[in-house]
Amino acid sequence: MAITKMCLSRQAHQKEHLNQLRSSKRPNGQRCSSYRGGPPSSRGEADHEGACKSMNHAQKYLAQANRQIAELTVQIARQRVIVKDALGTGQRPEMAESLLDALEGSLRIFEKHRIFLLSLQRQPSE
Repeated sequence: MAITKMCLSRQAHQKEHLNQLRSSKRPNGQRCSSYRGGPPSSRGEADHEGACKSMNHAQKYLAQANRQIAELTVQIARQRVIVKDALGTGQRPEMAESLLDALEGSLRIFEKHRIFLLSLQRQPSE
């Protein structure tokens, strides 16, 4: 039950970000770091700032996913050594193999999440 709620919450969160990215319009030639001091003077400028914040938010999520993938890759390499050592010394490797499987499953999930984030960035805003 709690897992279902968490998954639904994550899906709602992803849909919200997708809608933000789709609704953001970024005029050609403008950069996201445009702060002119004070509040936006027009609706277009406010929309631009909102689009920049959404893009920055998406980039932060992508950077976080990349970090997690890199960390999992290191953990997987270490766990493979542990499994190999367990097999070489005659120890029972079931727990070490189980953890390795869990880490590899997590890596696959984060890779799919990264692909999802990249697909959001590639979609044209309307």
